[in-house]
This record gives sequence, C-alpha cells and structure tokens, in this order.
Amino acid sequence: MNFTLAGLDERIGQELGVSDWVAIDQARIDTFASCTGDRQWIHVDVERAKRESPFRGPIAHGYLTLAMVAPLAMQIGVIPEDAAAGLNYGIDKVRFLAPVPAGARVRLRVVLAGVEPRDGGQVIMKTQNTLEVEGSEKPALIAETLALLIPATGAQKHDRHRKSHRVAVIGRHIGASLQEYVGAQSACRHKRARIWSTAQAFSSRRWSTSRRSRPSNGCHYWAN
Repeated sequence: MNFTLAGLDERIGQELGVSDWVAIDQARIDTFASCTGDRQWIHVDVERAKRESPFRGPIAHGYLTLAMVAPLAMQIGVIPEDAAAGLNYGIDKVRFLAPVPAGARVRLRVVLAGVEPRDGGQVIMKTQNTLEVEGSEKPALIAETLALLIPATGAQKHDRHRKSHRVAVIGRHIGASLQEYVGAQSACRHKRARIWSTAQAFSSRRWSTSRRSRPSNGCHYWAN
C-alpha cells in the first residue's frame, strides 16, 4: 500500500488493509505472562482451564491481543511512505468483545478514521482496528488508536539538532580537559622552579663553606 502524508485526507473512511493470519499459541501466551507477570490460571494453567474455565481451555490475555495491533498494523503498512516514523499517541477507545482461545488465529483489519494536522508537518492519525478471530462471528477487539506521524524532514531537523548538541557536549568535555592539563602543567612548572631555587641555595651554602675550610698545614682544599 502506497500513500503519503498529504494524501491522508483522501483516505479517511477507507480500509487501509488486512494483515495475514497469526497464531496465538500457548507458547506466545506463556511468554506474555512471563513478561508481564500476569499468570492468572485461565491463561497459563492448561489442565485447570480445561476443567474449570467457562471457555473449556486457556485463552489469551486481553492485553496480549491489544499488543498485536501495532505489529500487524505495521505489516499492513499504515505508516505513509514519506513519514520517518509513527509513534503511539494513545487509545481513544477499546473493547474486548470475544476471547481468543490458545491456538486460534487472528488478523487485523484497519480503517482510517481521521487525521489531525500538527505543527512542523506532523500529523495525528486515528485508525479503527478490528482484530478478527478465525471462525468467530465476533472480533476479539475493536480499538480506536492514535499515531503521531513524523515527516522525514522533521526527523532530519531533529537529527541535526541532536548531532549539534552532541558536538557541543564533546567540546565542553575537551575544553575542561584542556583546562585541567594547563593547570597541571602550570603546577609542575611552579614545583620545578621551587626545586631549582632550593638546589641553588643549597649549592651556594656548600660553596661558601668550602671557601672557609682550611687544613692545619695551610693548604687549601675543597670540602666535600
């Protein structure tokens, strides 16, 4: 699907696409439970779910099915080709309408619901997302989501600003290091000067002492 930021208005109310079918197997459910800490038995205890659950088996977490919206929307290609990125901006409404049994397959259907221009060429895109369950009359969920679309030119400006900031930070670090180096060199020069002055004073005292030294036979010699 090819469309641009400028052409979004023309697509309002139209279907943007349908994703491939994706299996929500028990391994995916268990991984989600491990990641989030939501280990409620209706999701992860297969044997108990078969015995006690009204669904006669484990089902996917509602928020796992909601989390499938973003990757399946990306698979469809809902981000305009001249946008540098699409960021999650929020969810206006979501309803979980039917359970997704472990092993079931789902797919996403996306309709463009609205467009709101922002400063800098950015756009808030509102979509209606329907996650369908294979073999079920009801979808797993319907969610109205918002995405903030960043134009490529805006991303380049942001990148230039970030690089300029990085150069400025590096420059400050170099300046501080040079100041430390100059200060250390100055301290070393002062220290060498004190040592040299002390050495000269010591040498002068030895010279003066040697001139005053006389042996008993009247011969001069250097006192060492």
